Formats: sequence, structure tokens, C-alpha cells
Amino acid sequence: MTQPSQPSDRLRILVYSDNPRTREQVKLALGKRVHPELPELTYLEIATPAMVITKMDEGGFDLVILDGEATPAGGMA
Repeated sequence: MTQPSQPSDRLRILVYSDNPRTREQVKLALGKRVHPELPELTYLEIATPAMVITKMDEGGFDLVILDGEATPAGGMA
């Protein structure tokens, strides 16, 4: 099992969608903590494909959630 990318008490999650409502729904679904034994979650919301690439190149995320229906580039593009 791999360790979280940062030695911190929080898990970093990148959420990409061009739709702010979709990003909010993802955050609401996951909440602040997915399990009592896991660290709290922190979110980075991104609305553009170029910024996703920039942030992914920087690294440091424990989970990346990509919207496959985002415009102009879906999460699977």
C-alpha cells in the first residue's frame, strides 16, 4: 500500500469539472472525512484542463476526481 503523498494530517483531493455545481456535489458526497480512522479531506477545485495538467505535474494529490463530461476536455480525454 502506498503512503499519502504528504506527511500531513489531511488527504489532498483534486476535483476537476467545468461545472461548479458538479464540483460541489463531489465535495458534498465525500464530506470532510470518509472514515473515522482516515485523515480529513482537503479539496482543490479546478475548472480548466490546462490547470489540471499544471497541478498534476506538480503532484502531491492523494486522489484525483475527473469529470468525464467536462467541456472542452472531459476527464477521460
